[in-house]
Amino acid sequence: MEKVLNFLLRDAVYFPVIIVLLILVILREYTDIKFLKDIAGINSLILFVYSLTMSIKQSREMKKVVKEEKNLNK
Repeated sequence: MEKVLNFLLRDAVYFPVIIVLLILVILREYTDIKFLKDIAGINSLILFVYSLTMSIKQSREMKKVVKEEKNLNK
């Protein structure tokens, strides 16, 4: 159970990333300055790929944790 809680606490990192991603998307949509649009578009793409890869990595770790707990309960 402790491992599961540690995993969930690490997920809290995604909230600031999601907030920054939303700000960048809003900046991209409602700004007339081309430079800001380009920067916001590139950064939002990078943040999206980063959060996607980290969530895949953490889901794999979570599967390992669940498997270990099942083995301990046997």
